[in-house]
Amino acid sequence: MGYQVILCDDSRLARNFLARSLPSGFAEQQHFAESGKEALELIEQGKGNLLFLDLNMPDLDGYQVLAQLRAQQADCQVIVISGDVQPKAREKVKALGALSFLPKPLSREQLLSELLALGLIETETLQLPSAELEEESSIDRIEVLREVANVAMGRAAGTMAGIFNVFVQIPVPRIQAMPATEVQMLIEQWQSQPGHQVISQGFVGAGICGEVLVELSGEEAISMAHLMGQEGNQGNSQALLIEMSSILIGVCLKGIASQLELAFSHGHPILLAQGEQRLLDELGDKAILCIRFGYQIPEHHLNQQLVLLITPASLPMLEKRLYQLVN
Repeated sequence: MGYQVILCDDSRLARNFLARSLPSGFAEQQHFAESGKEALELIEQGKGNLLFLDLNMPDLDGYQVLAQLRAQQADCQVIVISGDVQPKAREKVKALGALSFLPKPLSREQLLSELLALGLIETETLQLPSAELEEESSIDRIEVLREVANVAMGRAAGTMAGIFNVFVQIPVPRIQAMPATEVQMLIEQWQSQPGHQVISQGFVGAGICGEVLVELSGEEAISMAHLMGQEGNQGNSQALLIEMSSILIGVCLKGIASQLELAFSHGHPILLAQGEQRLLDELGDKAILCIRFGYQIPEHHLNQQLVLLITPASLPMLEKRLYQLVN
């Protein structure tokens, strides 16, 4: 007898990957949920006894879903599949009752191996694909890029968590095309706040180029220095934070590049002077693709933003890479 399966992820790309990867007959019934709230409603309706769950979602995140299922003593096993690869994330989901944790990006072989190890499938079913998918016609580049960005930021958070031995919260990335003038206004808004500065680091590779901006404040610099065990004056703290930002940017860019099967080179990070725009100077009123990341460590009052800018000339190559990824 097959399972009543719920595939819960705010990315349709991720949901359909799972649907393609499950063996035929594994799911007696299969339902798709794009939010934690939808997944809980399906379980309450008796439509799920095995939930594949993402962590980083709007409205209810995966942790909240697990907590509610535990409080309700719901008869539903949960396998978490997430780009947030922090050790504390694994520990947290296991403590909340998850059956297993699998990292994104995930291959079909990894998924089937885990299902076999958990005793949820038999060896003879491994090569039989399932065919029930969601309609894909509305999947666009923004949707695919959001999933790529989510995985990349999860890796960056994992690196940061490993260095500081803390749990890093990562909101869902926001992606939009913004006029260059609006991005300039955002930078000016950051720089106008007392003690706030902006770090810029450019990147290029395989016909795709752009810039990553990181907002930081003096207080955050001091908190970061404390976390790194290096006390000192604010100037030294800022130097440490520039170094840390460079590491995070590098990990994030590597996470994006590896998923798109390319490599980026990037320059040295610099502190932008007041009114300095670098990449944006050349764009005028043209729109530029922006990916807005964030990470938070509330107990240390750290709440930083990263904005990845991709030039208009890079979009054809980016479209090609995203198409190859989906197909």
